[in-house]
Amino acid sequence: MADVLAHPPYTNLSHVFVEVDRASMTFGKLTAELTTYDEYRTNV
Repeated sequence: MADVLAHPPYTNLSHVFVEVDRASMTFGKLTAELTTYDEYRTNV
């Protein structure tokens, strides 16, 4: 799950995901989460 879902003002972006990892997950899991976020972004 993303740490933050933001709706930045004054941009053309409708929303952004922010993932903050302080070494609490493996690189593979982080990569999988970012891939999922990208799939969601391209299908919204």
